[in-house]
Amino acid sequence: MADIEKLDRTWTEFLELWPVEKVRVMTLEQYHTLNDPICFVRCLESMTEMLGSIWGGSAFKFGIYQRDNTDRIGPNKSGHIYGEAYGWRTRLGQTPEQAFAAVKKNILSIIDAVRRRDLDAVSCEALWPMVAWKIAFLYQDRDDPQILSVYKRVKLIAALGGGVSELSTAELYRRLMARRNGKNLHAYSEEIWKSKMQDQSKDDSDSGEDAPLLPALQRPIPLNQILYGPPGTGKTYATVDKALEIFVGAGLKDTGQSREERRQRFDELVRDGHVRFVTFHQSFSYEDFVEGIRASTDEEGRITYQVEDGIFKDLCSVASSRMERPHRQSVSLEGRTVWKMSLGNTQGDDASIYEECLQKNCLLMGYGGSVDFSACRTRDEIRRKFEEELPDQLKDSMYPVRRVELFAHKMAVGDIVIISDGNHKFRAIGQISGPYQAIEREDDDYGQYRAVKWLCTFSPSRPAEELLRKKFTQLVLYQLTDAVLDRQRLARLLQVEQAEEEDRLPYVIIIDEINRGNISRIFGELITLVESSHRTCLSGSPNTRDSISVRLPYSRDLFSVPENVYIIGTMNTADRSLTGLDAALRRRFSFTEMPPRPELLEGSRLHGTEFSLADLLDCLNRRITALLDGDHCLGHAWFMGLGRVVTAEALTTVFRNHILPLLEEYFFEDWEKIQWVLNDHRKEAETSFLLRDDTDLSSLFGDDVQLPDRGQGWHWNPEAFGNMASYAQIIDAEVWPEPDDEADTGNCGADEETAIESFTDLGEQIDSVEWREYRIERYRTRAGSNPIRVFQNGKYVGDRLVSQTLRVIAAYLDIELKGANTQSQGNFLIQKLKELGQKA
Repeated sequence: MADIEKLDRTWTEFLELWPVEKVRVMTLEQYHTLNDPICFVRCLESMTEMLGSIWGGSAFKFGIYQRDNTDRIGPNKSGHIYGEAYGWRTRLGQTPEQAFAAVKKNILSIIDAVRRRDLDAVSCEALWPMVAWKIAFLYQDRDDPQILSVYKRVKLIAALGGGVSELSTAELYRRLMARRNGKNLHAYSEEIWKSKMQDQSKDDSDSGEDAPLLPALQRPIPLNQILYGPPGTGKTYATVDKALEIFVGAGLKDTGQSREERRQRFDELVRDGHVRFVTFHQSFSYEDFVEGIRASTDEEGRITYQVEDGIFKDLCSVASSRMERPHRQSVSLEGRTVWKMSLGNTQGDDASIYEECLQKNCLLMGYGGSVDFSACRTRDEIRRKFEEELPDQLKDSMYPVRRVELFAHKMAVGDIVIISDGNHKFRAIGQISGPYQAIEREDDDYGQYRAVKWLCTFSPSRPAEELLRKKFTQLVLYQLTDAVLDRQRLARLLQVEQAEEEDRLPYVIIIDEINRGNISRIFGELITLVESSHRTCLSGSPNTRDSISVRLPYSRDLFSVPENVYIIGTMNTADRSLTGLDAALRRRFSFTEMPPRPELLEGSRLHGTEFSLADLLDCLNRRITALLDGDHCLGHAWFMGLGRVVTAEALTTVFRNHILPLLEEYFFEDWEKIQWVLNDHRKEAETSFLLRDDTDLSSLFGDDVQLPDRGQGWHWNPEAFGNMASYAQIIDAEVWPEPDDEADTGNCGADEETAIESFTDLGEQIDSVEWREYRIERYRTRAGSNPIRVFQNGKYVGDRLVSQTLRVIAAYLDIELKGANTQSQGNFLIQKLKELGQKA
């Protein structure tokens, strides 16, 4: 186990010995001198060995070093120079001074790079990689680290699994840190160091400059996983990092280091449609999740019934959609008009028009037939042409006239056209490449023609939300304005490399409170399809699966779940209103426990005590576990962000809004057990949260009425919530927090005036003891606290020295001082001194 405190102390000692300012003026002698234990090289290799070893290889890993054997002088064939006092790498210069200047420049560039959080700029020009990365580790921001104390690539690759050996070291660190999940940096580094390779025979092979990479273990992220635990343990919070871990594993870069940066990147993936979020509830159904028949109104206000995809089917359709680029040519969107056009009716007799247009690189429109409108310059001229040659199409509507006007005269060469697939999807994007024409057609009326260059096609079609802020209308052809079109996302799609990189990313659906829905009803036949072995392999996939497809009941579509769809669920183990997760689905998910983590609250102290929030949460959970079980514990999330010194006001909000409502739910009408959890049965009434009613039932109903035995009534004590003692005594009923004036009044001068001021409103003295020249007195105030006063030779030592004097006396007598604050420590010491006096 990593000794966290010792490692942090070593890190601090190194930085105190070698601050950045000292490195900037470092001399060659300070960099490396034989037998100097505090030279930079010795501190890097020996003093900080526990912060990641860089032993092994030759001394040339440091660029230049002082020699202790001067038998050989001059350059060798390996690119090294042996001088009279130093050895260095030839490419660094011809003299020790030139070589050290290059090394120092490299060191400072590493420090500057890691301090501006640019890991890609960490260079190994003069140093071996493991030395460079250790320097980067030591000088990084300790409050928001980016690098582990592991500097061998084989170890980093082993921890990540297969398919990452081609990545840069900077990217390996980014991916590993994305998986850290709040773990202590040193403990996590130790975990990574212990990751095993398939072949460890060359474990140290990358200690040099050109070390080969070893094959890594395959440790794929599960396709289906559930985070489970009591309420308030950060399950939903953790889904952001879990999702980003999936994308990092698929090659996504720049996910950010801080929580804010990662959340921003996560939100971008949500906007791009790669992440969907849904919460299950009792009313959530198959029709919401997979597909169902829904009523809608068309543009004329008529009610229609259509089969609409649910959130999961929609995601799977997008994930399985493959993008084809016939020309692999990027196109700038600047200065171009964007149009929407329908090519035939996907449900009608002209459904083949779309395929014909793809094959012939053209757009075809049925309005206008084969009539040539090229000579018509106005809308009226187009209308008269319709009246003369196509009166049946015109009837009493100007709709065909306006479509022909747009197609023949408004569309320009170079414009972009998006081909719709119904009102909710699009299936191709093209660029107008030729002028308007009218062509003869024998079998149909699609004689209006424009040449087009297809930029990309999608099979199956993709949802309109990827490009639009609303769905398509039923108009055959119209211009997409900026109010409707997301030009930024379309511009990305038209850039080949960027679009293909995004197209390789997986898709993630996050199901919050997955156990609150009727799993069998929601998933239906998908219970079989979501299993990893039954997923559909994408084209070009190296995987082999026993893929299964089913025909859906409403649309009659053949449906399967692709292998690039990941499901992350969260499950509240304390939800008693529902049965457990469906057994069939449970077998198909991997489960990750998210228990309460009180250690995250160690740095927050209850005001006036030496107790931490971690002590408070741990005490509450141990009692709940004893009375119920571990599934009903309280999470740490509600206590996060309360500050280093936690006030009663802050705890009042947490307890009233979160803790007490949960306890009421856990122990329904069993108020006595709630009292036990809060330790109220051992407190004074003024600090008890829960009090018994003192109503005299006989005075209400008389002695003759036989009332059912429902037990004594209870009520919450509002006075307790603002009193820090109420919270501290959950841990120890004997503890009274230090009063506010005790920390701020008084001083080190033990004069009579100070003593008089400090004894204001102390109340009655309830205990005391004398030992040598010291006298310790204990009081009880009207508020119920027990302040301690210590006198030396008859004079009060002052408020600020009371605690210190108690510790001095205890240390002299070899007594282990117990208690969370000065009051409890003083009482403990008084009793011990009395025991010693009796024995004497």
